[in-house]
Amino acid sequence: GFDAAAAHETALHPVVTAEALGADEGAPTLLIYGHFDVQPGDPFDLWTTPPFEPSVRSGSMYARGVSDNKGQILAAIDAAAAVLAEAKARGERPPINFKVLVEGCEEYGSAGIPEWVAANRALLKADAALSTDGMQPVEGGALMLGLRGLAMCQIDAHSASIDLHSGVYGGVVANPLHAVAAALAALRDPQSNRITVPGFYDGVADPTAEELADWAASAPDEATLLAAVGLPPGHYGGEEGRSWAERNWARPTLEVVGMHGGFQGDGMKTVLPREAHAKIACRLVPGQDPDKVHAGIKSAILGMGSNFAGVQFNVSCPEGAAAYIMPKDLPLNRAAATVLEGVYGSKPGYVRWGATVPIVPLLHKELGLYTTTVGFGLEDDKWHSPDEVLDLERFSMAADAYVELYHRYAQEGRAASAQTDRSEL
Repeated sequence: GFDAAAAHETALHPVVTAEALGADEGAPTLLIYGHFDVQPGDPFDLWTTPPFEPSVRSGSMYARGVSDNKGQILAAIDAAAAVLAEAKARGERPPINFKVLVEGCEEYGSAGIPEWVAANRALLKADAALSTDGMQPVEGGALMLGLRGLAMCQIDAHSASIDLHSGVYGGVVANPLHAVAAALAALRDPQSNRITVPGFYDGVADPTAEELADWAASAPDEATLLAAVGLPPGHYGGEEGRSWAERNWARPTLEVVGMHGGFQGDGMKTVLPREAHAKIACRLVPGQDPDKVHAGIKSAILGMGSNFAGVQFNVSCPEGAAAYIMPKDLPLNRAAATVLEGVYGSKPGYVRWGATVPIVPLLHKELGLYTTTVGFGLEDDKWHSPDEVLDLERFSMAADAYVELYHRYAQEGRAASAQTDRSEL
């Protein structure tokens, strides 16, 4: 039922678009978003079955990307196709116009996508956007009104031209692993867990009283979340004196997500490595500028590295993504709230999400589009981890919910448009 499906080249991986614009005049246009790229499959030995060979066990499908995000975007597209087919069978026009955007760079920070979106504004023009790249609590629904942004840095440190004998050269030359470890440790206060990079918290605001009340009613149980990943009650990460919701949704982070250098095999090899490397990922909140965060981290690392004579540091940072926040009372949000209440039997909570979907703030910047995130993934779907999983009954439930969402949005979108028209008289 879709027209004009096409693949478009970008600087990295292609994007796929499609549209069905046969609705009546005055019907809203919805842009449906998802991504087909995935995280790497390693560590492969921790998978029960190979990550890129889908396996169905006990009513669930296991594969890399099955929940994040291929299964979810497929459910939304299937639902749109069902709505289009139903309208055609009845000899009617569809309730809304559909546009689809599926990218292949989301897990890479949507590299190349800003340039492509800026050059294709007319192709993507819509009244609202729906992102399928999200999760729901196991019990009760939730609407995500905000996402954290992302800033990443690669740190490379080099010393001698070759690995060195640790007895002959130990205590004589600087060890790049020690230099990188010291530089990383200096980025965080060990007592408060606050980030020490100058200017890191510039622009960061505390959540409003309304947000804190919403989160108190909707945040998941921290002990349950910890237990699900093998951590004991009372385990604490992040800034002191902040609730789980604040730390995960409204506070920025700086995490070391990789570090290597020297001998990595079994046993021991007594050498001083010639080089060491680390990777940093920061989740940003509204008010922070990814470029300023990059610059601050680079300055702090290079400043600390200067204490190690003979070790040359280089810090490189790929393009970052801004954080995103949206109003609660929007037509697509109202439609989604009604649908989630029908699915779960209770009114949905209003939350933020600690993860990043780079295209969401981009669509607002370039097109003025607010994006409502309604994904049906679960915390225990193991996104980015071995044995990623999607419950097939939940896949069917998601497709049915999207069908209902499209019909509800048709009503809310038309009502909002009529109200706008009356206000302009």
